[in-house]
Amino acid sequence: MVSVGGNAYSVPDATRSRLVEVHSLADEVRIFENGELIAVHPVLERRKQRRVAPDTDEA
Repeated sequence: MVSVGGNAYSVPDATRSRLVEVHSLADEVRIFENGELIAVHPVLERRKQRRVAPDTDEA
């Protein structure tokens, strides 16, 4: 899981490095690893929420 703005967003279980780049847009959160897009999530409206994408495992 990656923490962004007080919320947690899932990343693929196969994420190799601990360092990821996060682009937080108005309507979505994009997570990159080594320049490759690995996850996209809608922005959660409230804090302390969790979002697990169907195509990712909790990591």
